[in-house]
Amino acid sequence: MVILTLLLAAAGLTSVFRSIVKPFWFDELCTVIVSDLPTVGDVQAALDNVADASPLGYVLAVRAANHLVPDNHLGHRLPSVLGVVTAIACMYFFLSRRVSRLAALAGSAFLLCTLLPVYAPEARPYGLLLGCISAAMLAWQRADDGWGARIALALTFTAAGAVHYYAVLVWPAFYVAEATVWLTTRRFRGWVWGAFLTGFIPFAIFAGRAANAKRYYGQTFWARATPARIFSAQDSLFGGNDHWGLTIVTGLTLTLAVVWLAGRAGWTPTVLPRRERWSIPAQDVALTLMLLLLPVTSVALALVMNGAMIARYMLATVLGGALAAGFLADQAPGLARAMLLGLFCANYAFSFSGELKTALSSSLLGQRTAQTRRMEALTELAPEPDLPVVVACGLDYLPLMYYTPASERRRLFTLIDREAAVRLTGSDSSDLALLALRKYAPVQLEDYAGFLARNREFLLVTWSGETYDWTKPRLLGEGHSLRLLKSVGTFNVYRVTLRDGAR
Repeated sequence: MVILTLLLAAAGLTSVFRSIVKPFWFDELCTVIVSDLPTVGDVQAALDNVADASPLGYVLAVRAANHLVPDNHLGHRLPSVLGVVTAIACMYFFLSRRVSRLAALAGSAFLLCTLLPVYAPEARPYGLLLGCISAAMLAWQRADDGWGARIALALTFTAAGAVHYYAVLVWPAFYVAEATVWLTTRRFRGWVWGAFLTGFIPFAIFAGRAANAKRYYGQTFWARATPARIFSAQDSLFGGNDHWGLTIVTGLTLTLAVVWLAGRAGWTPTVLPRRERWSIPAQDVALTLMLLLLPVTSVALALVMNGAMIARYMLATVLGGALAAGFLADQAPGLARAMLLGLFCANYAFSFSGELKTALSSSLLGQRTAQTRRMEALTELAPEPDLPVVVACGLDYLPLMYYTPASERRRLFTLIDREAAVRLTGSDSSDLALLALRKYAPVQLEDYAGFLARNREFLLVTWSGETYDWTKPRLLGEGHSLRLLKSVGTFNVYRVTLRDGAR
């Protein structure tokens, strides 16, 4: 318990630190803008207008947390931080009922080596969703202990659905696990299936909003489901490069299946000498394997439903990795389990130490301060007070607008042309998101043709990640002059002069 407490404290404190020092990015600002609206009625109206695609339950959780914490960056991110700490604790208690405490610690520490810590300091639902799902797993495992666990199962299922619509992607893992209980013990636990059904209550209430968001973003959403996302999600979520994540998932899945089947058959491999017969219940193995295969089932469902799918929607697959790591670690000698725990913790410490050093080398809030000074640096390149500053990509415009002081914000614009965005980048998602936000935030959106008709010269700001920047290639394609003034870090600043005769 001492080691677990230290592990949770380390994960919580590092997440709090990251929450304070990191500037908000585009998706987070959608949450921030909507949750900061004056009344709950305003929040609901904004969600109806697709200003944010998160369910009301999550936005209200963020709203409540932000009222409790003075720093607005930590306040908006606190629910995700608490969700990640909850996930680590629940994995330990789930595993400790089946394996040694040292193996349970190794399994829970495995989560720190995935992408989960990255989502802890974010004002998005994914960290809190994993906290709800892991708590549901713990309640499901102990459903026979009494009505307290059964009520907790219903509440956590409902909470998960209220936090993110894509909680539904995890439900098949629970269904298969509970069906395994039925097949292996001949017990039909009706109260468990009833608790599972409560997960659909939020969907029944807010189904209209989810459908509205799907209609609004339509077929041009930037993250359409493709079979390739199965592999990219595993590589991304398990923190690997060059398909290392896919290798980890494949190895854990096959090893767990083989070792469990061998134990059931009464055969113990010589490399796993600790047990004559592996005692992990079949339903726990089924749940673990289904979570590891979550990218497969999620992408398949998205393809059938013609929906969107990106890696973070499938983040719950890392819980399967934690369970598999804990189950397999229990079959290793005690020293090996201790070394595995140490390696997982060291990996996390090394990954955080560099970030900590960078933050403290300048100032604790250096990144946030730099964001507020970017507009000042841009206007120094063009001292004319009326010269507009156009941010090429909407994904970059919103954070720059948010951190720019109100007195300087009047010069800052981004251009909208959905047809050109789809033609040149394949997606108009950022344009649609900004159009939905303009009623609730001081964004200055200009029609491309209208803006060029009024402005013969302006500054154009592009960032290095220009995947969704259609403005620069369109200007070049129309023959306008773009003169590079300065490259600073990840962004380039051009002075644009329209060609003669251009409208």
